[in-house]
Amino acid sequence: MQDNNKKEREKNEIRKEIDMVELFMVVKQNWKVLFRTIFIMVALGFTYSYYKEDLYKAEVVLMVSGSNIISPDRLENSQVSLNQKLVSTYTEIAQSSSIMRDVVQKLDLKKSPESLAKKVEVSPLGMTELIKISYIDKNPQKAALIVNHVSEEFMIKIKSVMRFDNLKIIESARVPVNPESKKTKLIIAISSMIGILLGIFEIMWAEYYQNKIKNPEEIERLLECQVLANVPDYSSVKLDKKSNELKKSKNIKVK
Repeated sequence: MQDNNKKEREKNEIRKEIDMVELFMVVKQNWKVLFRTIFIMVALGFTYSYYKEDLYKAEVVLMVSGSNIISPDRLENSQVSLNQKLVSTYTEIAQSSSIMRDVVQKLDLKKSPESLAKKVEVSPLGMTELIKISYIDKNPQKAALIVNHVSEEFMIKIKSVMRFDNLKIIESARVPVNPESKKTKLIIAISSMIGILLGIFEIMWAEYYQNKIKNPEEIERLLECQVLANVPDYSSVKLDKKSNELKKSKNIKVK
């Protein structure tokens, strides 16, 4: 039994190796299809990146600090740890729907508070007491205006809810000059990978729907029997001989 199991395993491994070799050979034979698909996908990716709208990112940096702190010399470890814990709480409050609703009403934006909240990014800066609020828009002036209003409403919300006045703006948002990177290289790399996968899938799809038997191994696999001999097809050879005889006879007549 063990010997039979080993033989079956060896046969399965050999079949897997043969399948991989066949797959490689099929892809190699249809390399034009593969390269055509890759070229199309890369061209589409480059076109998308080229015509993609420029987006501008505006940022505001705030600091959570104790109201009784006057200078850095008086900063205590307990106060620092408390402020760092407040940062995570404040980050959640900054993205609340009430703040976004107030911003939408004040600026008369034609969007819902939920859609605005999705575009506003609030994140702590490492293990510090700093919070960064950013907003991306195709209009640089609008991006700076919205993110500044969000930070202002955020500070008002903290005062009313937490009863703390420990938020300070370290750096207000300025109108961004340079747009965000379009990530052209990343888009082209992803397009190339998609092109490779689609090309292989297209080749395999065409190969799967070909009903021709190409080699004796396929006969053995389909009929589960051993091929004893192959009979070559000489029909084309006979036709060639006949055509050569006809040519010779014509040449003789001409002479």
